[in-house]
Amino acid sequence: MKCSICHHNEASIYIEQNINGESRKYNLCGDCASAGDMSVNVNFIDPSQALSALHTFWFTPEAQQQKSKQPPEKICPGCAMSFASFKKTSMLGCAVCYDAFSSELLEVFGRLQPGTKHRGKIPKVKGAAFAKDREMAVHKEKLKALIAAEEYEEAAKIRDIIRRMEKSAEEGEQKNG
Repeated sequence: MKCSICHHNEASIYIEQNINGESRKYNLCGDCASAGDMSVNVNFIDPSQALSALHTFWFTPEAQQQKSKQPPEKICPGCAMSFASFKKTSMLGCAVCYDAFSSELLEVFGRLQPGTKHRGKIPKVKGAAFAKDREMAVHKEKLKALIAAEEYEEAAKIRDIIRRMEKSAEEGEQKNG
């Protein structure tokens, strides 16, 4: 459809206005919409109203605030897949997607299964010792993170827990050995 103002370019902006039951349609090309050229009078529309409405819709501070409220959609830098695509297909595009959508995926995984850490099966033989080793590893990781974050008081508490666990493990070995 041609522009209602210049009648040369293809219209890329379409506005339909309904005032008191009277419907008006505006078809504008990008040049006429941005230039605001009102020298050509169109019989069935008032071009100044069309451009004024268009300007208000796109360029007022209120319109800019509305646009900025919506966060931009996350896209994977590895395969250019959007999170919306993942939600539709339930399939990620590449390994980088796990990092790109990490916060969103934690929510998804949390709804699908209990917890977000892989626990695996605990062997029946020496299962208690295996569970204690796993708990010790978790505490050591926490300790490293707290030291890196310079949270020394919390790190000292975790260090004491680790020492108690190591001491009880040594006492258990001495009784069994």
